[in-house]
Amino acid sequence: MSSSTTSQPSQSANTGAVASAWADVLVRRGHLHAALPVPTGQWLVQEGPKSPVLVLPGPEDLLDLAAQVQRDENAVRGVSR
Repeated sequence: MSSSTTSQPSQSANTGAVASAWADVLVRRGHLHAALPVPTGQWLVQEGPKSPVLVLPGPEDLLDLAAQVQRDENAVRGVSR
């Protein structure tokens, strides 16, 4: 059996799952008020309860947002790499 016939999740499915996990973390820790995926692959995010809803084009953009939050937190705490 060749490796091309084995079933592996697609990279985009993995990216969506990782984005979903990070969305949960960002909301739980108060960095976002809401973060919801929509069937088109876009993400709706809201910083606060009265903030406008922003549309992110895809899960990669949510991951970029999570990375920016981490960079900002590390800068505030004085953590460097």
